[in-house]
Amino acid sequence: MEIDFDEKIITYSQLLKMFFKQHSYHSKSYSRQYMSAIFFHNSEQESAAKKVIKKLPKKAATLLQKYDIFYWAEDYHQKYLLKNNTKIFNSVFKGKTNKQIVNSTVASKLNGYLSGKGNKDVLLADLKEWKFNKSIEDGILAKFERKTTNCSGDVEGDDGKCTIC
Repeated sequence: MEIDFDEKIITYSQLLKMFFKQHSYHSKSYSRQYMSAIFFHNSEQESAAKKVIKKLPKKAATLLQKYDIFYWAEDYHQKYLLKNNTKIFNSVFKGKTNKQIVNSTVASKLNGYLSGKGNKDVLLADLKEWKFNKSIEDGILAKFERKTTNCSGDVEGDDGKCTIC
């Protein structure tokens, strides 16, 4: 995945820590299509990635290389969790093209919330703004609460609060 981020909100090093916390970085992929990789854009990002990798408790099988070109995943991989919650997906995105869904901030946020990622207060504010019907809101909230992970506190912002939960 390609990530656009605001360094005033979360740093590149924090994103890297989150990345390594969320997947099995020490396992080699069985195919190039599913490999673990970090593509850095400049020497500062390369240095930050090397520093984070060096501190990992296990050896990383993650590829580290200079960014060249981004390749989109196949449609069936896009917003996978959201698309597999058919009641929510059909209610919110009926009539939208795949391109509209892939580029939708709402779809991206919902996909994350459905995997238990994010902050409940932010989710509640988003739901209020989005004005979905009550049963859809309740379904999203229930799925979020069932999957919410507890933050170990190792991905903190400058204010000392967890940036992912």
